[in-house]
Amino acid sequence: MSFFGEGLSPRFIQSMNLITGTMPAEYGLRTSGVVDITTKSGVFQNGGSAEMYGGSYGTTQPSVEYGGNIAGWNYFASGEFFHSTHGINSPVPNYDAVHDNTNQEHGFAYAEKIIDPTSKVSFILGSFLGRFEIPNNPGQQDNPNVSLFNTFDGTINGQSSFDSNALRASQRESSNFGIASYLHTEENFDYQVSAFSKYSTLAYTPDIWGDLAFNGISQYAQRKDFANGLQADGTYRLTSAHTLRGGVLVTGERTQSDTNSQVLPVDPLTGLPSSNTSFQVVDNNAKTGWTYSVTRRTSGRSFRP
Repeated sequence: MSFFGEGLSPRFIQSMNLITGTMPAEYGLRTSGVVDITTKSGVFQNGGSAEMYGGSYGTTQPSVEYGGNIAGWNYFASGEFFHSTHGINSPVPNYDAVHDNTNQEHGFAYAEKIIDPTSKVSFILGSFLGRFEIPNNPGQQDNPNVSLFNTFDGTINGQSSFDSNALRASQRESSNFGIASYLHTEENFDYQVSAFSKYSTLAYTPDIWGDLAFNGISQYAQRKDFANGLQADGTYRLTSAHTLRGGVLVTGERTQSDTNSQVLPVDPLTGLPSSNTSFQVVDNNAKTGWTYSVTRRTSGRSFRP
């Protein structure tokens, strides 16, 4: 799901690599590159920090992070808040955009526990919440195709004044994910099993009568995406020169798209409104998809005298 904001904050990253070129078997579902991220864990960090960043466009960004270990658990958590009066690129070149505030929040937490010398469990949680005002374009005329003020008494549902500088459309975005993993190692055999879940939403709220006057339609739109999956990877060292690797991935994803549109009835011959009283058109759809794959790879090395 595409957002105006960033679903992930780079604050929790310890190191990051971009893997490109020919992908090995364990990356079989990727077609371009893989971003390999190692998060901060608290193993080498005992304490935290708080920061405040600010700048132009009323930007303020307080943040905090803390990590450490207790009772055999290593942990790390971070959070930040971001505010700006320039959330989305404005349709006009003015320095101060009209109705363009944004508030965004990021949260991240990681915890791991070494059960014994051969086993470890780990948990990752992350969240994003973004609110964006849709910037206005001052001085616009109502939609000439609708011709509201020429056809009727100059009102839509009883409202007669429409100012493109005073519209109040907005968008709300959220994304939450969680991962739980179990890692076990033996002399020649290692495996890890992970369960993951991600829930994302996007909701656009129009300026109901203003959007109808300027665009001919006022649509509330919401999209939801809920994905759950299980991934298992293992490595078995056959000999000192050969290693067998394999993995299984199963993901189920439910996507839902709902729209509720305010529109005006039109004359089928002229295409002009036949009434200045709007009505609703509801269109809700949902679909479930499954992704699954199995990979196996054998690697080895040879020596020449």
